[in-house]
Amino acid sequence: MNILSAKLVELNRTNELVLAKAEVEKQLFTIIMLDGMYSILHIGMKIQLLFKEHELSFGNLNCVLSIENVFNARICKIKQGEFFWQIFFDFCNLSSLITAQKGKELGLKIGDEKLCFVKANDIILRV
Repeated sequence: MNILSAKLVELNRTNELVLAKAEVEKQLFTIIMLDGMYSILHIGMKIQLLFKEHELSFGNLNCVLSIENVFNARICKIKQGEFFWQIFFDFCNLSSLITAQKGKELGLKIGDEKLCFVKANDIILRV
């Protein structure tokens, strides 16, 4: 288990989701969660960020990733919200939820081709 000591520096709530930002050694981490914990959180609060080792993805600078499910897809629609953007791809009608800040940083636009990936352990089978 990876455990990082952090300080909560930003907290936003929209519908049933919470967008939080925490600082760890001058590096900002973004956390997306359901709003169940919102009432007990406050700016400046010391928290811990926990994630399993297999949830840390990595890649070489040439974009060769350590993830099994990697494919190219084109952006066909972008739904921009105040805190989140939903990005739709032309591959099997897939979509991704990212922060609005990251969407702006990436300069995303319809027609862009992107490298998409899904960690194998994030996939659930339904029969």
